Amino acid sequence: PGPGTGTFNPNGGTQGSINEFTLGSRNETEALESESDVEIYGVDVDMNDDGPLMVTSADVWFSESSAGTASTKPWDYFTEVSLTLNGRTLATMDADSSSDWSSVSNGNIDATDTTREYRLRFSNIDGVLTNDNINNLGVEVSMMNNLDSDDETAVWYTELGQIRVLDESGFSVNDNTGFNSSTTLEESFTVGGADEAVLEVRDADEEIDAQVIAVSETSDTNGVSIYTFEIEETNDVDVNIEEMTLTFTTGAVSGTMTENNVIRRASLWMGGTKVSSDKSVPNGGIVLFNNLDIDVDGDTDEEITVKVDLFDTSNGTRYAEGTSLSVVVDSIDMVTDANGNDEDDLTINVNAVSNTHELRTEGIMLSFVSQSTSVNTDATPDQGTFQIVFDVTAFGEDQTVSADCLNLEVDYSIDGSGADSGCVVTAPGAAKTANINYLVKKNETRRFTLSVVLSGGNDFSNIMLTGVDYESDPNGTEDDATPDNTYDFNLEDFRTNDIYLSNS
Repeated sequence: PGPGTGTFNPNGGTQGSINEFTLGSRNETEALESESDVEIYGVDVDMNDDGPLMVTSADVWFSESSAGTASTKPWDYFTEVSLTLNGRTLATMDADSSSDWSSVSNGNIDATDTTREYRLRFSNIDGVLTNDNINNLGVEVSMMNNLDSDDETAVWYTELGQIRVLDESGFSVNDNTGFNSSTTLEESFTVGGADEAVLEVRDADEEIDAQVIAVSETSDTNGVSIYTFEIEETNDVDVNIEEMTLTFTTGAVSGTMTENNVIRRASLWMGGTKVSSDKSVPNGGIVLFNNLDIDVDGDTDEEITVKVDLFDTSNGTRYAEGTSLSVVVDSIDMVTDANGNDEDDLTINVNAVSNTHELRTEGIMLSFVSQSTSVNTDATPDQGTFQIVFDVTAFGEDQTVSADCLNLEVDYSIDGSGADSGCVVTAPGAAKTANINYLVKKNETRRFTLSVVLSGGNDFSNIMLTGVDYESDPNGTEDDATPDNTYDFNLEDFRTNDIYLSNS
């Protein structure tokens, strides 16, 4: 028995025969540098129902098109050639030397643009062609690692020349029916340079929203995640990234501010694993991260998180309240793909810019809790009630939070329709410092409910919280109708559903 399906009995006495050869399926029409076992040819052998045959030898012919400047010598392209039967390897021959090939000036390939042809003869094989079945004989090639640029345009033709078969009665014969008579059983395939990786660097799907980062006046704040980006390979080629450049930017509330006054060091992480060493951030914020060894498999992506250690404010003398912080990925500087291509060969598209954060030693942070809507259709026009529930946490100092709807910067409707019939803010358990203010103690969280009633405008309406005014109130006495600061980070989700309010 050989690698085909079925068995062969040398004493079985049957005299199997081939009905016809027809061009069969193949896996590829192109073979690229460094690829192995690329099936570029297949022929179907239709057997009569009179017994199996064993293939004992087979010729395979190759010829390169004479139309271009590419080499016509197969050993400049191929390292090995294999003959397969029904997808299983019958034999493999070396093909990277002229001594591996025999050649004739006008042999088996009938394509008009070929002039010199080369043959490999597979001998002493034992592939079983099962009777009353269609068996597939295939040809696979393994490619050189580095083709000359001229050779990357080559077009090769291939075909079986003849096969020698043995039947169960012991009779052996060469069969080349259909070969060496036309182009019917010939195939052409192209060769080319190895696939090159394509990298897309962009914001991660779950990027880090703009936020207030709580820092200290007297001690460093370490391990703050400020940005997550992803690197995706889109051409099914594995890559290894060794170097990339990022630029950190800090913005002063007034005057000038240098990055090395704010950021002590930066690092890159994949999940819980640090993939870079800690890097000092200089004035100007340009940081080269090297010795990374980041692997990105073909057609997959990896997420990278940027973390920073922040200096203390030195009681406001190093940098001021509200200093901004952001980072951008500038470039992938050193990368190698699985086919030996580097950054000069690859397509690398970078569009990765973080949100802008604020650094504060005191202030508030908001988190969304819930939203609800209801419609009173008994009223004319319809009356809609909208509620947003959110938590406010104070840090650094006690904070006075404005509960006046105007200072809360409420957006009443999508298109401005609908009349404001009332707005109420409540915060049970939080002391009022005045009719419009609530006191939230340092390190405490209070829950606020914003309720707005809108009258119909024959349109869909909603409410959206776009900002909360607040002010430091260490003595619990602040009664300012226009607080100094506004929290307006990450409020995209602080909105209600849309509801239709009719005028009639």
